[in-house]
Amino acid sequence: DVSSTYLINEIDRHINSRGGTMAAIIAADSNGVDMWRDLSMASYPIYTSEDTSIKEIARGSIAVVYLSDGIIRWKRTLSSIDSEIFEHPGPDTLASLGFSGKTIMLTLTMFFCGLELFLWILDRSGRAVKLHFTRRNQKK
Repeated sequence: DVSSTYLINEIDRHINSRGGTMAAIIAADSNGVDMWRDLSMASYPIYTSEDTSIKEIARGSIAVVYLSDGIIRWKRTLSSIDSEIFEHPGPDTLASLGFSGKTIMLTLTMFFCGLELFLWILDRSGRAVKLHFTRRNQKK
């Protein structure tokens, strides 16, 4: 996708300024590689692979996989990365793009526990009202 070439080149510049290297893997023949290099003005190496192999690594149509010491640190689709983050990048810009679902899971767990507690109190309140009127009627 030609519209994503600016962000890809910005990521490449950022990685190169930090001493790293970036490579592109696309599902195309040599003509497709030449076309992509021409359209994107890529200064990074471009490799080809089968479409299935690429989908095993990254599920997005255009995805970024961050490797550090041979370990996949995170994977994201390119559309989920805000291009403005590379206007004033910091030393940990790439690491900050990693997604940690810990906060979201904790928030959802607390929400559902609170909802469960509310429903339990609501369920018991009907029995409490019934008990109150039963005792009140017995006193009369």
